[in-house]
Amino acid sequence: MLVRLLRSHPHVIANGEVMAFTDSLGGFDVNIRDTISTLGSPEELLRWRREDPLDFMARAAFESGDHAMVGFKMKSDELLLEDYQSILDALVADTELPILHLNRDNLFERFVSWVMVNRVTGVTWASREDQRPEFTSVEIDPAEVEADFDEATRRHGLVDDWFQNHRVLNVTYEGLVARPAHESSRICEFLGLPPRQLTTDSLKLTPHPSEVVANYDDIRRHFADGPYAELFSDPPTGR
Repeated sequence: MLVRLLRSHPHVIANGEVMAFTDSLGGFDVNIRDTISTLGSPEELLRWRREDPLDFMARAAFESGDHAMVGFKMKSDELLLEDYQSILDALVADTELPILHLNRDNLFERFVSWVMVNRVTGVTWASREDQRPEFTSVEIDPAEVEADFDEATRRHGLVDDWFQNHRVLNVTYEGLVARPAHESSRICEFLGLPPRQLTTDSLKLTPHPSEVVANYDDIRRHFADGPYAELFSDPPTGR
């Protein structure tokens, strides 16, 4: 969603996960794809990224064309992996690089969304109602939930440490949804861009956790007396 919001600004090239070591190029912004295609065939680009990721990052992932700003999406869990160490080191060393750090305030809803994508639907994004996936209920071990909370909190702290010498703007999914005009203003100001209402056609996919987690009430009781209790809201009226 954040990538698509950034793409709605005419001065920005916002790439997807173009530095992830997968079997695809991960979503170059449509406005830069023609330029990227001049750098090699898809097979050549994939080989280039694997064999010399820093050169690929400098010359492809950060290729801005005639736009004022360019960036790409990267996940903190990838940056923890040994394969990505050189990329992390380069990003940390470039203290002129501004960092948009996206999180969710509600760690449980974040985790349930991850479970739905990875264990149920396989769908990460939709822009039309007919693209919405079918959801089935799952049971989740409260211990797995707690471990994920702890890991997400740890990774957030690592990002703070890695980029402590950078300009960093923390944004949340909840803020982008609830206050689009305000968050658009913050992002544009942070990136030094002309003010603009950022827009996206992304739809919220995962229902309230109580609708897709069969043992939601048990998990809520498990965390009732701890620091994560506030993450568990009442089920929608009529449940």
